[in-house]
Amino acid sequence: MAAKKAEDKEAARKAELTQAAHDRSMQEVQLEIDRELAKKRNEVLDEERRVRDEDRREEKRLAHEWRAEEAC
Repeated sequence: MAAKKAEDKEAARKAELTQAAHDRSMQEVQLEIDRELAKKRNEVLDEERRVRDEDRREEKRLAHEWRAEEAC
C-alpha cells in the first residue's frame, strides 16, 4: 500500500514537472509572438509617420510654389 502511494506521488510529481515545463514553453512561444507583433506594429507606425512627413513636406513645397506664382 505504501509503495503504491509512493508511486502515485512520484507519478503526480512527474506530471506536475512535465506540465510546468510545457507551461514555460508556451509562455516563451507567446512572448516571442508578442515581440514579433510589436516589432511589426512599430515598423508599420514608422512607415505611416514617414509617409505623413513626406506628405507634409510636399504640401509645404506646393504651397510655397503657389505663393511664389501668386506673387508674380
